[in-house]
Amino acid sequence: MYDELSIELSKGKILDDYVKEFLREFGYKDGIEILEFSNYLIREVEDILFALDAQNREPVELLNDLQSLLDKFVRDNLLNISNLEDEIKLDNREKLLKTLYTLVYDEKQWVSYNIGSNKLVSNIRRCILKVLSAITEFQNNQMADMDNLIEAMNDKYPIRQGGTNNQVFLSHAYIDRLYTLGLFLYFYDRNIYLYIDWMHQPSGQLTKKIKNNLLIEIDNSKQILFLRSLNSELGLQGGNRQIREWCAWEIGTFDYKSHGTGDKYFIDRYRRNKKSKSRSQLIQDFLPFSYVQNGRLC
Repeated sequence: MYDELSIELSKGKILDDYVKEFLREFGYKDGIEILEFSNYLIREVEDILFALDAQNREPVELLNDLQSLLDKFVRDNLLNISNLEDEIKLDNREKLLKTLYTLVYDEKQWVSYNIGSNKLVSNIRRCILKVLSAITEFQNNQMADMDNLIEAMNDKYPIRQGGTNNQVFLSHAYIDRLYTLGLFLYFYDRNIYLYIDWMHQPSGQLTKKIKNNLLIEIDNSKQILFLRSLNSELGLQGGNRQIREWCAWEIGTFDYKSHGTGDKYFIDRYRRNKKSKSRSQLIQDFLPFSYVQNGRLC
């Protein structure tokens, strides 16, 4: 079952409590509209996922809930999914709903032929994660102009001088940037400066320049936080995980710079398998983030 911290750090809550306020503060009205449309979906889908992992309802019932949720959005947007064949005529929201509807419909077809399978829960869960990934991609595509706000944001949220806050290096997948923006604001409120590379690096830089900047910031960070998400790790046969190349480089560099003694934590987004084989060897000695104390991860 998900604990209180997992709910507090859930993507839907972070986007609602922090990112929406950030967009409102900087006058990004289009971004707020996009976020309100898509984040309602995220929060509802996350609730279904939490219920699935809590095992307090039948899996097929939750899959039906997922389809009912999408049915509601289709009705609210006056769409006829069966006739949505011409992608050129669809707007971005319609494309998203069609993608989600297709994902769930295909999964329900599979379930109908494998109702007795012991893989039922894992396959329904996989469907839910695909839905969440599709919504994340939609948000990223619609938030392209957000880059123009980051410079102003960095002026407002500087690293505090005099060592009064702790810099933590965040290792993550770029596609999770909207969620990581919310994490930055969440930790800033708790006297932690979460260094997130995409917020500081100009786009189009050469790899050598990027690595040099990362080396400096990793050296300035007393702790590292790895965001385990649907995007930062790849599933391999046998249940093992493979961390994406850039994240692996950042983790290895932090280990080298700290001589293996640095504080290392992870946030687990949606992956609740606690067996050791579900983690890459690179993060076997990482601890789950539990709370903040005196401006430090614990």
